Amino acid sequence: MRQQGTWSAQLTPTDTPDLYDAQYVAAFRMGGNNMTYVGKVKSDFKTTITGNGQATGGGGNGTFEFSGDYGDDGIARCNYTEVGGQRSGTLTAEKPE
Repeated sequence: MRQQGTWSAQLTPTDTPDLYDAQYVAAFRMGGNNMTYVGKVKSDFKTTITGNGQATGGGGNGTFEFSGDYGDDGIARCNYTEVGGQRSGTLTAEKPE
């Protein structure tokens, strides 16, 4: 059984349009771990979104990449993959508030 968690990202604009520095936190209910990652997110938050991250602490490991398209509901359905690993799957990305 996969451990379910809630991911969030703090985005900081860069000098490049639609490109953000990302600080990710993955909070898991089981075990209480908060894994942290840093990376980039590229999106206009209307059509497409891509991103990546590399573990920085809290039990996280490896790197990941994701990409997806926004639907009419404002939520992007994305695919992610662990770089050089075996994990992959789907995730959703909501527009930042």
